[in-house]
Amino acid sequence: MGRGLGPRDASAQRRGYRMLDVALVHKPTDCGRSRALRHTEYSRNPHREAPLGCRGSTVRGCKRFSGWRGAVLRSRSQRERQLRRRRVEDDRMDTASRLAPGHLDEDPLAVRRPEMLFKSGSWIAALALMSACVATADTIIVPTQEPTIQGAIDSAAGGDTVLVLPGVYPELLNFLGKGIVVTGSAPFDSAIVAATVVDGEGMGRVVTFESGEDSTSVLMGLTVTGGEGGVLCFESSPMLIRCDIARNTSTNGAGVSVSGGSVTMIACRILENTSVGAPWQNGAGIHVSAGSALVRQCLVSRNLFTSLTTLYRDGGGISAANHSSLTIIESVISHNGGAGEGGGIYVSGAQLDVRDSVIEYNAAGSGGGVGVRHNAPYQATLERCVLRGNTAWIGGAISGLSPNSLALDHCLLIDNIADQHGGAIYTEERISSTIRNTIIARNTAQQGAGVWEYQLYQPETIEYDQCVFADNIASEDGGALYTDVFEAPRTISNSIVWGNQPNHFAGAIDLLTVRYSNIEQGWPGNGNIGLPPLFRTLGPFEYLLGPGSRSIDSGDPLVEDGLYDWHPRWPAWLPNGARSDMGAYGGPENWLWLTGP
Repeated sequence: MGRGLGPRDASAQRRGYRMLDVALVHKPTDCGRSRALRHTEYSRNPHREAPLGCRGSTVRGCKRFSGWRGAVLRSRSQRERQLRRRRVEDDRMDTASRLAPGHLDEDPLAVRRPEMLFKSGSWIAALALMSACVATADTIIVPTQEPTIQGAIDSAAGGDTVLVLPGVYPELLNFLGKGIVVTGSAPFDSAIVAATVVDGEGMGRVVTFESGEDSTSVLMGLTVTGGEGGVLCFESSPMLIRCDIARNTSTNGAGVSVSGGSVTMIACRILENTSVGAPWQNGAGIHVSAGSALVRQCLVSRNLFTSLTTLYRDGGGISAANHSSLTIIESVISHNGGAGEGGGIYVSGAQLDVRDSVIEYNAAGSGGGVGVRHNAPYQATLERCVLRGNTAWIGGAISGLSPNSLALDHCLLIDNIADQHGGAIYTEERISSTIRNTIIARNTAQQGAGVWEYQLYQPETIEYDQCVFADNIASEDGGALYTDVFEAPRTISNSIVWGNQPNHFAGAIDLLTVRYSNIEQGWPGNGNIGLPPLFRTLGPFEYLLGPGSRSIDSGDPLVEDGLYDWHPRWPAWLPNGARSDMGAYGGPENWLWLTGP
């Protein structure tokens, strides 16, 4: 049955909005029942549709409306009181559910922010919540009740907590397959974490998970140091939360070694670990073999290979190999070095997904930031990442060697250096790459300061879409791109190539197709122009298009920008139609740059 327009609907239509959808949001009441509240979506965007799954339907717990609280309350004060009460209730329930042993989220991706574990900042309050959720759990305090941490682990049962007070504990720990939490007294106080030390004293791995531990086995708020390796996860899947794993020494994974298991690391610092010894060294900070690792909100820094005569030394910060999976989210990988390949990250035969992270000031022979080799059938994907100030002989930021698949989306590759080829990116032989909405700027090399491509064959393809190649400097040829390609086609679309020295393109450029792009001094191809892009910087965003830039609304006419001047956040002083802009800030996903992920 239809209904007439209410005052709110009529007002919205007068201002140019259209009503997308009406949904009934079920709001719980104090008596435990729920009542349906009407919620209407409005938009000025003629192309926007109502949220999928919410159109014309009654939704209970729909994610689109999960954050909506009391929007229909009659006064602002009532709404604010309701919001405060809801937040307190949500925080209390969230803390209790995440801290209770046996109730830690089985899906590591669901652990969004480590601070949610201790919203109040009080460990005593967290312990009270834990004991309320698990009535049979005990807390064993070290050294008050047990003189050693291992002694407390030995006497603990599943669901118990071992609470470690500040001090130095010279011992090696083994969780013995138990689903327990071993934690410092204040995981959110970095000074207390630094003062709560488990020191291996060179006797072996400091912490070992080798008996099938799962995500109910948690190490939290401790400093792990001085071992022949920091943490070992062998066919186990524990969680490491807010730990400092520093100054350990081993051949593979001096900080953390994962073999056949799965580890989740949240808000940890992997610092100054050193890989030494055998002819094959991998992952001075973290090494994953035939397993998986989730690295979220972590700092991996100053991990090194010390022996430059070692035959293979790969992944100064993190390495993954042998059919592994490595996921890095909201993390910083910096100042790692001494690697032959992959100063920051190295993968071979492993799936790599890096999102919302910074990879900077790492060094290697190949791939100063990221090195990828012999990785088929897996793909290396970087989304919304910054690769800055990395150095290498080839591939200052990234090297991809045959066979391989590489994808970059909404990334910034800036100020990287290669002594020879590929200041930002070096690719060789059978590699397919897709690079979208990415800025490649101010990189330097002998040839191919932006990108260097070598011996690529069909059916491999290389695609650059909505990119900026700017201010890259090659001492010989190919400021933006140098290509020594035999058969593989390459396409540059909706992009801007400007200010590169001594020239933009060099090498075998006969298979290069350029379309709907702004190329300094012009370039043949459909829709190409050669007019100043009027770059400007606004806050953290570089190479934006200034007012009057002819690159605005000059991309592929069949492609629309996701955001343009219909959106309330779009500045009124910068007219921009629906047709896609050239450069990194155009195209269907330009909202990822301008509004955040």
